Amino acid sequence: MLGVTMRDMVVNQLVAIVPVSGGDGLANDYGLAIDDDATIRSLGVRLVTFTVLRPRGLGDLIDTMGLDSRVQAAQPNFRYRTSSAAIAGAYPQNRMKIQPALGLASGAGVTVALIDTRVADLSSLIGHVIERVSVTQSGGKGRHGTALAGLIADVAPAARLLSIEAFADDPSDPDMGIATTLTLARALDAAIDRKADVINLSIAGPRDPLVGRLVRQALSRGIVVVAAAGNDGPDAPPRYPAAYDGVVAVTATDPRDQPYAAGAQGAHVAVAAPGVEVRATVSEGVVGYVTGTSVAAAQVAGVAALLRERAPGLGSGDARRLLKETAAPLPEGPGMVDAFAALSRATAYVRR
Repeated sequence: MLGVTMRDMVVNQLVAIVPVSGGDGLANDYGLAIDDDATIRSLGVRLVTFTVLRPRGLGDLIDTMGLDSRVQAAQPNFRYRTSSAAIAGAYPQNRMKIQPALGLASGAGVTVALIDTRVADLSSLIGHVIERVSVTQSGGKGRHGTALAGLIADVAPAARLLSIEAFADDPSDPDMGIATTLTLARALDAAIDRKADVINLSIAGPRDPLVGRLVRQALSRGIVVVAAAGNDGPDAPPRYPAAYDGVVAVTATDPRDQPYAAGAQGAHVAVAAPGVEVRATVSEGVVGYVTGTSVAAAQVAGVAALLRERAPGLGSGDARRLLKETAAPLPEGPGMVDAFAALSRATAYVRR
């Protein structure tokens, strides 16, 4: 698989997609142990995560299981990581023209699903987070998800935040999160099932057939999907889910409106937003300054919420085109999101 490394996969694990009432006997027949099992309602399937017990090549096993009539598809259990970097210093956030945009919309009546780490129960988020769902048992401090929830609320103060905890704190970096194919699939299914208007995916990973299928399902339901382009550098291969068609892929800029040095670039990237040294609350009473394409994407998800209030029929593809067409040109890379310009055109854009 192009661009996929061992770091992108859970060692000795695979995911089988089977009918809701099928898949019996697979573990015994292939020398596997069932690690987890989940029904994905939006696709009408079950996902079974297996651990390989007998020494054999994972690729060969996946190919063999893919031919089994009991299995719709089989694939590695991929890993995903959140796309923020270390905490740093601050700069003003007037680049996206949020204040004039708030004169046109505030995100009222719009639900934004934040699929990320845990979001802490902060006093500043009271009235913003309407529901918390966890699809992982790992828990953690949730500094990443908490920071992004606050950024979305700052941009779209009347939006309803649906916090879906799918990422555990990364043991090597407590400001980051890590998830697998199964937890991300459960999270996307929960967002679709709860009829989110916008999904924020400030994460990056390899091309994943199952996650791609769920992203397409979300897009087909009219959900605006916003994703971080990733922090692997401008010359890195595209990361997902940002590179899926129809997704609003976002990279980051620094205080001088220059591209964030580690931010991904490419034809799939729609727009840029501030993502270097952005002020955010990371826990109760603790303010930090966060950097990464995660940060940029969360703010654009907030802008998407404003757009959905202004033009409820706006789908992800149209939102992507509108944001790209109204973005302010920058010296290098994609344009900077201009929330006021986008909202000013949103109603007419849907009618055309």
